[in-house]
Amino acid sequence: MSVAKQLTQKEMKIIQLKYFCCTCKYMSLTRAAEELFVSTPAISTAIKSLEDEFSLQLLIRSNNKIELTEAGAIFYERALKLINYTDAFVRDMKQISRMSNTITLGVPPRLANYIIPLLDDAADKTYAFDPNMNLTVKEMAVNDLVTSMEIGVIDAFFGTERPSAFRSLSRIEFCRLPLYVVCSETYPLANLKRCNMDDLISYPFIGCVGQGRASSTAAVYFEKHGQELKYAASYSQFSTLEQMLIRNKGYTLADETMSLSYDSLIQIPLEDTIYNIINIYYSDRTNLNKSIMDYLTFLPSIQK
Repeated sequence: MSVAKQLTQKEMKIIQLKYFCCTCKYMSLTRAAEELFVSTPAISTAIKSLEDEFSLQLLIRSNNKIELTEAGAIFYERALKLINYTDAFVRDMKQISRMSNTITLGVPPRLANYIIPLLDDAADKTYAFDPNMNLTVKEMAVNDLVTSMEIGVIDAFFGTERPSAFRSLSRIEFCRLPLYVVCSETYPLANLKRCNMDDLISYPFIGCVGQGRASSTAAVYFEKHGQELKYAASYSQFSTLEQMLIRNKGYTLADETMSLSYDSLIQIPLEDTIYNIINIYYSDRTNLNKSIMDYLTFLPSIQK
């Protein structure tokens, strides 16, 4: 088995075209975002990138209304043809690939440093399961995972539980990672060997947009004990959150996929263990063959 970590380019041209065409289909950024399971800003950014690249105004946006420009109408017609051709090409090539037991899995950046070494270490187990299986792993942004699977760039992907984004997809539970309390070694909680609700209730929780699952899990944990999470702040970057932890502004929850950059930050187990769940997501519409489905079902066992 060969595992190749491939960084996706910032500009995914076919995906940008797909975002644009879906927007034109509904004449709505919101409807396009809902259909493609991405955020509205992701759609806007993709369209703006296309306009900048070709020095064309494709859409007129005014009063929550979208209209195609003359250039946009021509662009839309050509883009549809290109997408249809590309989709057919990818389907044909993926069918050939599936006949040769080749599988491509997507992984978001936050999970890559955990998943890829795990797959590498399990190469012997994979070979024993299927000597002909050839595995490639592509690292890509969370917003691109579903679309990439739908157009055949990847066969399935790893992701944490996000019911709203992945609600139409089938899933196989890959693993459960226990969450720990993370704080500075000089924070009041630092002298505890294990933490419980009584320990946490008096201290502020610091969240991170990039680690939203930990924040929602923390809220559920507090609700289970009849308490309300004392939320201090949320930051867009985990590095900023770490700085606030070092300055003793509060604590957070993290699992082993969240690499800590400072030795002065410590992890404390929770008495009531709670987990981040990592799933393997796939679509029934892509008609994966039996050997690939058997491999996806086999994957959770590589950790044993």
